[in-house]
Order: sequence, then C-alpha cells, then structure tokens
Amino acid sequence: MIQDLEHQKLILQTFSQALQLDTNPSIRAKAAETLGKLRIEAAIQSLLNALGDPDKAVRYHSAQALGELGDVAAIPRLSQLLLDEDAVVRACTATALGHIGSDKAIAHLSQSLTDGDPQVRAQAARALGQIGAQAAIPVLLQRLGDPDDEVRFQAVEAIGLIGAQE
Repeated sequence: MIQDLEHQKLILQTFSQALQLDTNPSIRAKAAETLGKLRIEAAIQSLLNALGDPDKAVRYHSAQALGELGDVAAIPRLSQLLLDEDAVVRACTATALGHIGSDKAIAHLSQSLTDGDPQVRAQAARALGQIGAQAAIPVLLQRLGDPDDEVRFQAVEAIGLIGAQE
C-alpha cells in the first residue's frame, strides 16, 4: 500500500481521470485494476462510474477492484452488473460480491445461480459460500442437479463453507 497521502491523492486523481477520459479501453481497464490493487478507498466512486463503461474489460476490472476494496456501498451497483451482457463480467461480479462478503448480496447472487452461463452459476455459488449465506442453502441444493460439474462442485463447497462458519 502506498503510505504517502500526497502520492495517493495524485494517483487517485490521475487514474480516476484516465478511467473516465482515456480513449484507450486497455488504459481504462488497467487504471481500474491498479486502483483496486492499491486499495485506494477514495477511488470507489470512480470505479462505480466505470461499471457503465462500454468496454467489457473496463467493467470487469472495475468490478474486481470494487471487490478488493470490499465496500458494501458498492453492492447495489455490482448487483446490477450481474445482468451484464458479458458472462465473464457477470462471473467476475459474483466473485467481487463474495469478496465483499455482505448478506445484502445474497438475493442477487441466488438469482445468478440460474444464469445461462455455467461460469456465472459456479462463481455465484462460490460467493454465497464465502458470505456464509445460510438462506441460500435451498437454492444451492438445487444446483446439485446442475448439468455442469463445476457448478455442482461449487454448490457442494459452498454448503460446506456455510456449515463450517457456525
């Protein structure tokens, strides 16, 4: 973590500007990723704004960064991103919600267990396990009949994590 507050402010200002204004989506995505890695909490609003970026890599890295920052205030916007057109973005968003670890994400993640993409279903199950969402046990049990091996595995794993958290 960068300790010097002046350096943090400079990084935040520069990277937030790049996240919003740079014409190259790779630069915007890297700015989002780096803000998360540096754990600059003041970047949350810039990252939330970037969830609406037209480029899927920017949305992906913004969701990932918000998960790393772990602020429950990001849950409403991240929950909307669970409906993104791109399955990789949806899966990353489920992972981010799991990292945040709040009960406020349970209903949204439970809905993602029926997503058309198995990667999204698997990550939603994993996230519910990380949260310790006992309320999600019935829907996780339903995933034991999922046609995808990884989804079934993550559902079993999640139920085990939930049970172990008592």
